[in-house]
This record gives sequence, C-alpha cells and structure tokens, in this order.
Amino acid sequence: MFDSFDADRDGKVNANELGQALAYYNLHVGTPILDMLVKKYGITSPTNQNPEQPPRLLLDLDHFVCACVVVRQMCELYDKTTAGGPTSGQPRISRDEFLQDVIALP
Repeated sequence: MFDSFDADRDGKVNANELGQALAYYNLHVGTPILDMLVKKYGITSPTNQNPEQPPRLLLDLDHFVCACVVVRQMCELYDKTTAGGPTSGQPRISRDEFLQDVIALP
C-alpha cells in the first residue's frame, strides 16, 4: 500500500500522499491534520532539486504506518465516544478538532 501512494518512488510520502492513503481507507481528514501528522511523525529529507531550499519533512514506511494507525485509532475513539452520548449524538467538537487536539499532545 505504501508504494502505491509514494508517487515519486523515493521511499517517503508527503502530507498529500498520506491524505490519499487515509482517504483510501475512508479516513478523511483535513489538510491541517495531515500537516500536523507529518510534523509530528516525519523525518527530515533533503530537497535534491534546489540545495537552497530547506529540508522537507516526509514519512518513511515506519512513520507512515504509525501515523495511519494513530489516525484510525483516534477516529474510532471519537466515533465511539460521540455516539449516543448525553448530547443526543451531537458532539461538542468536530472530529477534526478532536484529532488536532490529540495530535498536538506531546
């Protein structure tokens, strides 16, 4: 699966490619969350095209799997805790807000 989303075949995926992989498994998250995931789990990768550009953060296979598992678990937790709750199924925060808050934790 990782290779199918690694568009440039460099052994790493960026935030956009991570989003495509998550969407493939019906885990649709916004761009801010994808950026947070890459910042939290990414590794520094030099940019080969222009040495003056700063290194980019990308996910290798291990970090990609970790990010995907974390998102899946958080989405399941959010769905479980908001279903049929005391507010008649109306969560007080959105799923994306919940994900942002949890990803921001140290």
